[in-house]
Amino acid sequence: MNMLNRLQSVSRIWSPKSPRVVLFDPEDPSAHALHAEAAGSQDGQVVVKNGVHANGAGSASGTLVQYGSVAVEPTSVSPQRGRGKGGFLLLSLGVGILLAGGLAIGGFTYWWNHLQAPGSVADEEYHAFERTTAQYENWRKEILDRINGSGNAEARPAKKIGMFDAKAHLPPEEAVHACLRRHLPGYVTITAIEPIGYRSVGNAEELDYRVTVESPVDIYVVPALAVAGPPENAPEPIKQVWPDLLWDATLPPGMEFGADEKDRYLLAKADQKFSFLWKVEKAQVVDGKWRIQRVAPPLLEWNNGFLAAGLDNALHGGGAVPPLFLCRGKDLGEYSASWNRCLSDVQGRYEAMKADIAQAKDDLNNEVPKAPGGVRGIDTAAVKQARSDGFKEGMNKGQEFSDNTLANVEGITGTGTIPYFEAAVPFVNGLFHSKKAEKEEIARQRARAKAEYRAGVARHEREAKKAVELGNQYQAQQESRFVQDYRDLASKRVEDIRGFIQRTAIAEDEAGKAKADRSLRQD
Repeated sequence: MNMLNRLQSVSRIWSPKSPRVVLFDPEDPSAHALHAEAAGSQDGQVVVKNGVHANGAGSASGTLVQYGSVAVEPTSVSPQRGRGKGGFLLLSLGVGILLAGGLAIGGFTYWWNHLQAPGSVADEEYHAFERTTAQYENWRKEILDRINGSGNAEARPAKKIGMFDAKAHLPPEEAVHACLRRHLPGYVTITAIEPIGYRSVGNAEELDYRVTVESPVDIYVVPALAVAGPPENAPEPIKQVWPDLLWDATLPPGMEFGADEKDRYLLAKADQKFSFLWKVEKAQVVDGKWRIQRVAPPLLEWNNGFLAAGLDNALHGGGAVPPLFLCRGKDLGEYSASWNRCLSDVQGRYEAMKADIAQAKDDLNNEVPKAPGGVRGIDTAAVKQARSDGFKEGMNKGQEFSDNTLANVEGITGTGTIPYFEAAVPFVNGLFHSKKAEKEEIARQRARAKAEYRAGVARHEREAKKAVELGNQYQAQQESRFVQDYRDLASKRVEDIRGFIQRTAIAEDEAGKAKADRSLRQD
């Protein structure tokens, strides 16, 4: 053995885990035995144990050995084969554990996700107008408690509900949210629904929640009150129509919203969180789904059913407690404006009617003939004419007397003609008749003037009285029409409200009947 081979063999003694490289002469036949022991043939190439190709070929990651050398494994290689089998068993065991753990986690996750039945977001509640009316009464009492300070949404502590209890006894949040959403005004946003307790009642659950909402506007609750009586100095027609006036566009006649105590009636302030307690009275799993079947009215509930119940209460006088109505802050201003418009309307219509009546009476009075100012005076021309006519008549009569009488006297006495007597008698007789005719004419004119005066006065009084009667009749007709118009409007409002209540009741009852029919068909 040459010196190079000896030195390399000595250096390998101190590193037994590394492959031992032995140089050999490929032309030496004695080297083939060593070659056959240390290397194997693979695809016509000599491969050193350890996966190293002896002829300079093989894996790119292998240790390249120069031509004419061979890597010989140390004698401690056989125990490493046993350790390889043990590692494989450990690897298999680890993989099995991981697989079993994964299956367990997956199974638990599946079971956990399916522990709570899915919830129905459809309207599964019981519907009947009688129940809506009862809910309205409960809501009104709760509102009054809230206004008077005896109700407190934060007073009741929340009961800690475990995860398993929540899965087994509580409907999914989306079902609860959908149910609550149906009971709140559209402008209200639900920010939180926190379960604070539950009670199992048979197969159903009774649940308590603390609800937090937010509104972009102020929310008030106001009572509907009968309007105070008219002013003492109000005209009689206005006093008559006062109970029939439509002070608001939705309320019955003679009622108004009492929004004077504005701060007291504020429930939720705009853009601020507002919390209240809410009860789900009955929820149960039916046909594999949680179905919410009965709920108490939430504090901010308002719908057609509640409006109809409140109006029905108002029609019957409100009872001991006036009906309450939910409204927005801007509605309060509208209520006041509506009241002012109604008062202005009735006053304006009354003033217009009053002016029309006055004009009608003036027209009637203008048609009445004027009363005579007094007895008509003497017509002197007529008196003169009568005197002249009397004088002529007297002259004629005197002349005739003179002719007949004096002629007889002359014949009897034989005295002949009496000087101037024949001419004097007609003249004197004419004067006498002239004076008489004058007196008679004056007396006749005075009598006729008095008669005409009395007739004129009587006619004036008669026509004036008739004009007054016609004016009063017209006034009575107009005032009666004024009152009747407002009473007709009031009757129409009552009719409309009753129609709305009836339609709402029918819709509620039909919804409940349709749901019952669907339930029977499903069964």
